[in-house]
Amino acid sequence: MFKQSLKFLLLFLSFNLSVFANDTIKIEYKNLHHLKTPETAELYEMIEFLGLQYSKIIISGNIKGKKFVSLMHKVMDKHDSINIFDIPRFVMKSDTLTIDVKAFRFDDNKVKINLRYSGIEANGVNITYRKTFTNDIEMATAYTLLETPLGKILTNDNQYYYLTTSNPFPIIAYTRGIALPELNITSYTCGLIETCLHPNLWNEKFKELQDYIYFEIKFIE
Repeated sequence: MFKQSLKFLLLFLSFNLSVFANDTIKIEYKNLHHLKTPETAELYEMIEFLGLQYSKIIISGNIKGKKFVSLMHKVMDKHDSINIFDIPRFVMKSDTLTIDVKAFRFDDNKVKINLRYSGIEANGVNITYRKTFTNDIEMATAYTLLETPLGKILTNDNQYYYLTTSNPFPIIAYTRGIALPELNITSYTCGLIETCLHPNLWNEKFKELQDYIYFEIKFIE
């Protein structure tokens, strides 16, 4: 009886571990500070002077051959409008998807956001795909590209966390931070990241966050 129970337990654990391994993905962030080297110092200073914001997102796991779509959410006055801009013809050519995101403000109330996808193919051909958005919504100068970790606080040494491909997940947001009236701070971005909340909950929890953008990835079997 004991041997049968042990055998069943081992089979159960083996099954669940295999499912975990197949569904789990690692999401890692790198920004300009992580990419700065002595060789790129001059370029880094120029980018900062121009006010260009940059973030690199690396998604890795058992995703080779999977299709995916990207979703842009534009939240205004508690209303969330969704734009699906990558159709499912894009397929992962490897187990790593790299997304370079750049944001640039102009004309005071406009922002241009560019996303560049690497590690994908279309019709059997390896490609790099780019998509640029221009949004003419009122945004304060405190708005910035912000990581969107779910369930884990990022640290300087660990800029990554784990999820599964079973549900859509946020990858980046363009937003301001939360307010800390007791410290006379109107936009604290680190405090928003550390909540580890999904961006679709930000405008419910923080009344000062009623106008922002975030992007999601949804893998399709």
